[in-house]
Amino acid sequence: LQKQFLHFDEHSGEMEFTIIHYLRVLFFFIASSSYSFVVPGDKSSVLTVDVRSFGARANDHRDNTKAFVAAWDKACTSSSSTVDLIIPRGEFHVGPLRFSGPCTNVTNLTVRVKGHLKASTDLSKYRSGGGWIEFGWINGLTLTGGGTFDGQGALAWPFNNCTTDSHCKLLPTITITSIKCGPGHGISVGSLGRYPNEKDVKGLVVRDCKMSGTTNGIRIKTWADSPGLSAATNMTFQNIIMSNVTNPIIIDQSYCPFSSCTSSVPSKVKLSEIYFKNIRGTSSSKVAVQLHCSEGMPCKKVYLENVHLYLASSGGGSGKQQSSNGGSEAVSSSCRYVRANYIGTQSPPPCH
Repeated sequence: LQKQFLHFDEHSGEMEFTIIHYLRVLFFFIASSSYSFVVPGDKSSVLTVDVRSFGARANDHRDNTKAFVAAWDKACTSSSSTVDLIIPRGEFHVGPLRFSGPCTNVTNLTVRVKGHLKASTDLSKYRSGGGWIEFGWINGLTLTGGGTFDGQGALAWPFNNCTTDSHCKLLPTITITSIKCGPGHGISVGSLGRYPNEKDVKGLVVRDCKMSGTTNGIRIKTWADSPGLSAATNMTFQNIIMSNVTNPIIIDQSYCPFSSCTSSVPSKVKLSEIYFKNIRGTSSSKVAVQLHCSEGMPCKKVYLENVHLYLASSGGGSGKQQSSNGGSEAVSSSCRYVRANYIGTQSPPPCH
């Protein structure tokens, strides 16, 4: 199982999720039901673990982190092959959590989140650049339940000055897939290539997401003048619906959020094997696909398959028809230092 990272922009708000299989993801959890049972010695039985059995309480603003950790330990170390970890309805507050395997005897571990989970706003609890909730080194994981993950991002913004100070303390980065997102900055991989000795990112899958009114849809961003070599490879973005998104598909290898950026040295982050499949919906700007790669390390093996994006004001909101005025309002593509591969039908037209 490869590590998989998807960085949700620090300006995040509420998030809804469906199901995630075999992923390393960051979340925060709280729950409230309180019973567990298993037939001793019967590894085929289902063990049900409710976080309320370990002291978690809903709707009272207490920190439930320890209760969630205890519930996870019970679930992961079970001798039963099938385990359900229950997080019932209610509002829960939790700090950073690491749900880590391997869970040696458990082959099917389902985490059912039905509650409304809120991240702790006490930034002293988080590691610099760390995440909120992390699942790692687990096989057979299913995350479901229809609950809400509330990053409470707006409450943390005053504690971060990264827009003016390149040496700022990073806020926690809420790693997610299968969400409904907006408004906000969208889903971003990165920014990459800012710090020495960064690890590679590979094997990421983002699918079945909906973006509404966001600045970006799917974005890969890397810094120019990277201090070292790194790579982001084998990433798939599939079945994504865009609604009035400013930059639905964007690769930006000259990323700089500051008011003035002077570096002319290209990014040293190598991007390859990037797949955009079945991306459809509307763009609020005329450039719906922007692939701006590094002059020093051009992108390799970038694929766009069945991309159907239309200008939001053109009448193509469903992704089923072209611009209503026959072309002057049609969306376009912009490409630099990349020779993309196209499969199926494309709107906007491919770069040449």
